[in-house]
Amino acid sequence: MKKILFCLAAFAALVSCTKENPVDETPAVEYQTITFEAAAPSAEDVDATKTTLVDGNLVHWSNGDQVKVGFFPITGKDNTIVSSVGTFTSTSDQETVASSWFTTDSWNWNSNNDQYRDNGLAVYPSSATIYSKRSGNWKDADTEVSYDLPSEQIAVLNSFQSGVNFSYAKVNKADFIANKASLSFINACALLKITLPSTAADVKSIAVSSKNDVALSGKFEIPFGKEGYYHDDPWSYANSDGTLTFQAVAGNPTVSIVAPEGETLQPGGTYYVVVWPGTHSSGLDFEFTNSEGATCKKSLASSVTFTRAKVERFNFVNNIDFVKESILEISQTSLNLEAVNGSSASFTVYSNYSWTATSDQPWISITPATGNASLSEQTITISATENDRDAIRTATVTVENETGISKTITITQQAPSMSIKIMYEPIDYKDLYNFAVVTSNVDWKISSDQSWLTFQQTSGSGNANIRLVYSENPETADRTATITLTNTSGTIVKTTTFTQPAKPKTYYIVNQVTEASALENGAFYVIEFIGYTNYYWKIDNYGNVLRSYVNKTNGFTEEYVYRFEKTNYSNPIGGYNSYSTGHLWSAKSDKYFNWYDLNFADGHKTDLVFENRYGSETGSEIDIYEHYSPYRTIYYTGSKLAWGETGQSNRKWNIYKVEVR
Repeated sequence: MKKILFCLAAFAALVSCTKENPVDETPAVEYQTITFEAAAPSAEDVDATKTTLVDGNLVHWSNGDQVKVGFFPITGKDNTIVSSVGTFTSTSDQETVASSWFTTDSWNWNSNNDQYRDNGLAVYPSSATIYSKRSGNWKDADTEVSYDLPSEQIAVLNSFQSGVNFSYAKVNKADFIANKASLSFINACALLKITLPSTAADVKSIAVSSKNDVALSGKFEIPFGKEGYYHDDPWSYANSDGTLTFQAVAGNPTVSIVAPEGETLQPGGTYYVVVWPGTHSSGLDFEFTNSEGATCKKSLASSVTFTRAKVERFNFVNNIDFVKESILEISQTSLNLEAVNGSSASFTVYSNYSWTATSDQPWISITPATGNASLSEQTITISATENDRDAIRTATVTVENETGISKTITITQQAPSMSIKIMYEPIDYKDLYNFAVVTSNVDWKISSDQSWLTFQQTSGSGNANIRLVYSENPETADRTATITLTNTSGTIVKTTTFTQPAKPKTYYIVNQVTEASALENGAFYVIEFIGYTNYYWKIDNYGNVLRSYVNKTNGFTEEYVYRFEKTNYSNPIGGYNSYSTGHLWSAKSDKYFNWYDLNFADGHKTDLVFENRYGSETGSEIDIYEHYSPYRTIYYTGSKLAWGETGQSNRKWNIYKVEVR
């Protein structure tokens, strides 16, 4: 890359520029006065070192003015090139039509400046945008030339704010490189000339608005692009007179001038507003605002056309009578309240007239309900009584000032919400305590329909954990109680059922089974380990059979008890004189004995053969076989049941019939 540095020390007159002057062609127009209520705009600090209007229609350069110069890459090259842009500053020490310029920027060119088009573009002010990028594709050249005209401009007596009057000029690349460029700038904007009446005291700002919403300010740009192609040469879009056309992309139908901070506009003074060209067929509105925010509106109903580089004159000869604008503002348009009594929310009111606030529902209270005019916001609190209906309810609060302006706020109060959950199910029939979880957004009461169930707390507000207290269940069946939760008025009722398990059944021995054939269909039995007196089959929580000690005089609980269900299979095992075939069902697990896992769990219902009195034996001990070949017998390994041969130890059992008492 070749870098060319332009500076005042090296070049005495690098660029010579002249500006096009606007032509004042239109006669003065007088307008009738009407009043209109609106908010006043605020002024902003703006840089005041740009061009100046001299003698009413001559635009001069001033010391420190800056222009931006850019050259655009040619499409169809092999590599990516971005537009070359630099900023130049006027050397004039006084306001002049023509000026010399210099830059301290490092000017970056491609090693071959034929990468750029023959004619570039200079723009004023330097805040305007010049950008172009191409990537070696005829269709891929993205270019923007645009300017955002401020919608609020600082008022300057007999002139306009410096640095806002957008203008542009063609720059020949060869002349520029040879340091002999002479640029003639073209104004893109129009001027609106306003002359105040001599009686117009205390005018702080003037806002001009289009009745047709045609842009007066805002962003305009050259409309690049045809049939899907992007072109990077703005001069290919030039009109026959050499001008460029700009179109609004983010236009604003309003533009205003504002007096500098601490000042007002001069009575009888003349001020200029820089605007975009355009036709406003329905006319314009002029809104004058004083330092206290009061406004006066003057309206023009006839068509107005702002033409590039020309001045449109507007003389106001009638008095500007300010009327205090009625302002009423609220911070919220809707509020949400909880269902509980006293639920509240707040919003603020700003009004420069006295006001009142009312509700269309009696369950709403407003504090305060009235207020005086104030330059600060005032807080209003809305509160509600308890929502005793099982549904959301709404109210409308209206705030109105003495001029008749009103605002409304929608108040929504949530419906009561109540629920009951038991934290843990009881694990025993005995005297225990547990917790009920109450979820509620209102005050509540809780009760039970059974005397054996009480509560440590019977009322409350919001969410709570309530201790349940209940006595031992003396019955052999589960018992239930209904827990009821209500709001204080009793209009909302929520219920849940609390179940206390039955007292476990206790079985006692009736007799010993001495003959296997004596096993009764549907009867209950316990099975004792022979050689381990008072040790019986007991199932765990998984249905597995364990060996466990029982003092039989105290009876047996369900984990020791099994029901015999007789089947009609013939005895497959020879040599025994007494037998029965059937299934075993656990009173604890509610499952049948499973052949595969030898437990009382899910699985196949196993046919078993119960036999004794082998040969000449007379004992009461009983063998338990599988019904199917190879006819193995059940024995205890020391930790579980297993299938084995007849020679296995721990394979004989005492069986006792039991009944509930």
